[in-house]
Amino acid sequence: MKKLYIVFGILVTIFSSFFVFAAIGDLITGDKQGTSVGVLLGLLVFFLGTSFSGILLARYGFSKEKSKVSEFDQEQRVLALAKTTQGKLTVAEVALHCHLTIEESKTILDKIAAQGVAEMQFTDKGDFIYLFPSFIKNSAPILPFEQNLANYQETEPEKKSNKPNLLE
Repeated sequence: MKKLYIVFGILVTIFSSFFVFAAIGDLITGDKQGTSVGVLLGLLVFFLGTSFSGILLARYGFSKEKSKVSEFDQEQRVLALAKTTQGKLTVAEVALHCHLTIEESKTILDKIAAQGVAEMQFTDKGDFIYLFPSFIKNSAPILPFEQNLANYQETEPEKKSNKPNLLE
């Protein structure tokens, strides 16, 4: 759509500029066909306006769209949404609930995944989802590292080997 604005803006500017220069030429040299000065000034003002509008239209087409929401705010919205959905998100959900475009949603989710906060996975249905492990609710409570290590050592069976232990 932006390319259409660019092309249309340039065409309007070129077309209007032709009439602006023709009106200026007629005002300077004097019109021999009887067009009054008032009409020439009116045409000059009108086509200067359309020429200016064409420039603005082309300029809008060349401009880059900036997101209204900062990148930090986008991340915060996505993380808040991930927390409410127990750590499972799709691009469409982020676009809908965070008021972002699909492209912005995919970009921000990919950035979060690249930082290691989320993981990208496919579902059984073939959908692409982002998992946020820190927001996924586990049935077992998360224990501190030392307690997990102690539990592991208690449940680990002693390994008997025919090899002599050289450290003893």
